[in-house]
Amino acid sequence: MLDGRIGLEVTTYHQPPVPGALPRKQVEKAWDEVRGDLMAASAGHREIAGVGAKFFFKALNVPPRGRDRRAFVRETFEFVIHVRECLRKDRIRFRVDGERYPVLAQYVESVTLRALDPPLKWLSWWNHNVGHGVVELSLLDSLQSKLDSGRPSGFEESWLLVATGLRISERAELGLYPAENLQTFSTLNAALASGPFDRVCVLEVPTTPPSDRPLLVWKRGTGLWQAIEAP
Repeated sequence: MLDGRIGLEVTTYHQPPVPGALPRKQVEKAWDEVRGDLMAASAGHREIAGVGAKFFFKALNVPPRGRDRRAFVRETFEFVIHVRECLRKDRIRFRVDGERYPVLAQYVESVTLRALDPPLKWLSWWNHNVGHGVVELSLLDSLQSKLDSGRPSGFEESWLLVATGLRISERAELGLYPAENLQTFSTLNAALASGPFDRVCVLEVPTTPPSDRPLLVWKRGTGLWQAIEAP
């Protein structure tokens, strides 16, 4: 409750299951293991200290334990060593050669690399894109139960706050112009207009600078999304 007149509901955005894919939580756990293996192996590769990397996976899948996992780690370091001299502070995206790195290419479409200054061992091994990325119907599916819940009594206005997260299943990639992108979601916006909320706010957790991503607000009456910058 805000000021005694606004009822506020809070929910966390979760990507719906992908048909035929592994459960997202299972993939997230497996990725944590892969990242740990990569970090442990980096201790033996001083020649690539000061490199930050992001993986662009082909599907919601990561290499399982065993031979594929070991080959994935080995080919990752071979790949980074091969392109190390090309790196600058700006990020460079490299496609993975399937003939030279068959296991890495089985899972990964490309890798974005950058040199860090001052040099660190690794920036992080972050699963940048494992089949996530918000689309209109997935966002609507995530909010449907709230939209169907009806308007609470005793308040002048009813607001819904949707918080995203850093894990794969909680990510909502809304792009550089999120308010404009949301404005094109006609099915979602029609559902909001017929739903119980006077305002719907999306708080997108940042993964890259700048860290002060705007609060995205849909307002009944105007039917428009607005990006409210952090103070």
